[in-house]
Amino acid sequence: MSEAEVSLRLALYLIKNHLVKSNVSVALDGAQIKTGNEIHFPIEAFLTENLCENISQNPGWQGVYKLGQYEQQIEIHSYPGKGDVIARLKSGST
Repeated sequence: MSEAEVSLRLALYLIKNHLVKSNVSVALDGAQIKTGNEIHFPIEAFLTENLCENISQNPGWQGVYKLGQYEQQIEIHSYPGKGDVIARLKSGST
């Protein structure tokens, strides 16, 4: 399982189990997804299979995704220096 998939699965788990009180931020490096013509992780297929709908205006895989009926969303970005997965937990931790 790739690092990108692990990060997205963690974000999905946190939302589906009602453990977060804010959106979940997921930082992915473009090289985790694709280098040249080689796809390392089929992110669009993964997001579709997990019922994540891109609700942002971004044409690529970066953006804000809504997961079904859940209030919290997944924000996927490539900003350097950010943690892989950041969320404010209902327990008060980050």
